[in-house]
Amino acid sequence: MLTYSLRVLSKAFHIPLRIILIAMIIQMTGGHWMLLQTIAWGRMIVDYSHSSSISTALKETFDGEHPCEMCKGIQKAKQTEKKQEAQQVTVKYDFLFEHRDILIVPPAPPALRGSLKGAQALRTEPPSLRPPRVLPG
Repeated sequence: MLTYSLRVLSKAFHIPLRIILIAMIIQMTGGHWMLLQTIAWGRMIVDYSHSSSISTALKETFDGEHPCEMCKGIQKAKQTEKKQEAQQVTVKYDFLFEHRDILIVPPAPPALRGSLKGAQALRTEPPSLRPPRVLPG
């Protein structure tokens, strides 16, 4: 019973989540301006077609010489948004290539490391002359 209710609940969230995802993609790609511009063009075509033919209304809508108030507002908002983006991008720090001082330490002199002669001097007993043991195997 619980798994059935969870399955139904998860299916109920699919549509709202998809709508939210689509809205976010439209917002991030600037599609909201295109949506508003399409609405503005539709209103202009309807308004211009009241006083003239549909072909004249289409020409006046898309010629760029007769913008409506909504088109002017959209244009101003786009320009303001671009200016804000340009101001935000100018301040950028790159921490990957930060200048750092590197200290290179040379190896210790041979007197401190000990020389080969000194190592031989530590071992004074003679090597054993017994033959090695035979290991079973």
